[in-house]
Amino acid sequence: MIRPAHQSELVLVAVWKRALGGTLSVRERLKLLEAIEASIRGPVTAEAIAAIEPACPVFEQIVAEATRAASPKDGGEPFFAILECPQVFENLQRLNPSIGRAIALCG
Repeated sequence: MIRPAHQSELVLVAVWKRALGGTLSVRERLKLLEAIEASIRGPVTAEAIAAIEPACPVFEQIVAEATRAASPKDGGEPFFAILECPQVFENLQRLNPSIGRAIALCG
């Protein structure tokens, strides 16, 4: 099992991969690809990141709602608290089973 912070990172990778399927400038696409690459650290392997499939619309909506809960002055803590809540994370895994497969590939 990986730490909740790494779980949140896997969730974000799914959202970023969904965004890559949209209309983006070269700069935006590069930023997303760099963010995905930066997720490869600690126990999170390149194979785990590669296994993650893009988020579905409902998955993306849950993450968007968590984003709205955060403000710049709180450092994003409410956002991560929501994503790292076991029930929320389990629901996200049900919506995107590739997250579970990615966790199995983490070192």
